[in-house]
Amino acid sequence: MTNTSILNPEIVRSYKKTSDAFTVFRGINEAKSSYNDNTDTSIIDLAGQKASGDKNTSAITVALQDFSESFKSFHGEDHSNISAKDAKAGLFGNKENIFATEEGQNILEDGNVFQSDLFEQERAKNGGIQYAQDNANLIESALAFAQADIEAIEKSADKAGRTRADGDLSYKDILTYTSLTGDSEYNDVTQSLDLDGNGKEISAEEYASYLLATDSIKQADGSSLEVTFGQPDGIITSDEAYLVEKCDDEDLKAIAQQYYNRYFA
Repeated sequence: MTNTSILNPEIVRSYKKTSDAFTVFRGINEAKSSYNDNTDTSIIDLAGQKASGDKNTSAITVALQDFSESFKSFHGEDHSNISAKDAKAGLFGNKENIFATEEGQNILEDGNVFQSDLFEQERAKNGGIQYAQDNANLIESALAFAQADIEAIEKSADKAGRTRADGDLSYKDILTYTSLTGDSEYNDVTQSLDLDGNGKEISAEEYASYLLATDSIKQADGSSLEVTFGQPDGIITSDEAYLVEKCDDEDLKAIAQQYYNRYFA
């Protein structure tokens, strides 16, 4: 992996409540969710083949990108999903989309695919959320995943008429896929995670910074009460997600801010 070590190895953070970062960022909380050992991984396998042509794009990133491109209708369901007709190359034109290939069409013929299916297969395949391939540029890969995930979230919310897609996560966007509640456009959750001075929305660059910070988190000396930060490796593991779930947002934010200031400011 590209060297991104910018952290003081002596930094030690305590953790406590469920953090806003864990709640908001699917690249973190989806790593902690369970999966069946017998889960089919055909979509992620297919996405991985396509991702091999771009070293800074991972399988889950490709899967999210191609899902968003194919997504046309909820098909009467509560969550966004795609059918074989949605993704048929002759209808929407992109033969490179994994769902438009013969293999992708065969997968879709077995039933519609939901975003949750992508994450479940990713966990089953890689044991977490692998946002970067081996020997990839971690910064570019984290940003590509963040952009793809935000697009998938926003396109679903836009199609549902709840918000307008603009490439950033607003509080209204966040309400569509989390347990948070509220009736205002602005909420403290976006402010608590703010790295760029715009507390009303979370950018892809901020999202990527939190991914990198999460991927740097380690348990300190076997303790269940403290964590340290080290070198990221391109995958958000269940253990890292668990630590972030309980990490104080201000502590994690301090690390994410270092990444943001160095690579995105």
